[in-house]
Amino acid sequence: MNPGYISYWLLTIMAILLFTGWWKWLADDVRPRHIAILAAGCILLSNIVVPFDFLNENLGGISLTVCWLGVWSIAILALRPVEGSLQRFYLFFAALLAGIMGGWLRMLYTNDPVLIVMDATADAAILIGLTASLSALSRASLLFGVVTLASIAEPMLVGSLLPASSVKPITIGSLAWWDSYLLAWFTARIVVLIARGTKAVTAKWFTRAAGEGEGGV
Repeated sequence: MNPGYISYWLLTIMAILLFTGWWKWLADDVRPRHIAILAAGCILLSNIVVPFDFLNENLGGISLTVCWLGVWSIAILALRPVEGSLQRFYLFFAALLAGIMGGWLRMLYTNDPVLIVMDATADAAILIGLTASLSALSRASLLFGVVTLASIAEPMLVGSLLPASSVKPITIGSLAWWDSYLLAWFTARIVVLIARGTKAVTAKWFTRAAGEGEGGV
């Protein structure tokens, strides 16, 4: 599959959902103007790549678009109202944990490709999304911050731990990275919506069962 193919389809799906009344389900507490500013910055900075090989020869460079996303993510996790400072620390830890999980799977696939389920990049992205969804179920903005930082940390971890002969130089912000990042966010959001739906149905069922029990007494 060509790099960028997954990103194209996921962005198309998200745009259709946003413009057809599904904003609350997809973006939740994120304001439209914030998404517009974020998207504008990503487009303007997309062609600027800063060399990163001075840190590690496996890291070819990092796009300023990713830096833009990273700044937003850190600001959201650091400034967004949460329940106590411990919760804030937990979100940053969750981002690191999700990145480690995705990086671990990528390194496992490098050593034993027979374990690959669909694609090494896609499998790692899905694992990042699943891990992140367990940490920020309440708000889409917090989920965005966790997934973004995890998706930035994952290739850094892989590039730092694997020998140069086993991987190509990684550009954080390439089309392949965007495929992984958007797939991770989409996976995390779907898991959150399924959890919310399950919770709502379960609560409704227990309420109805309790009402029937009281009526039968």
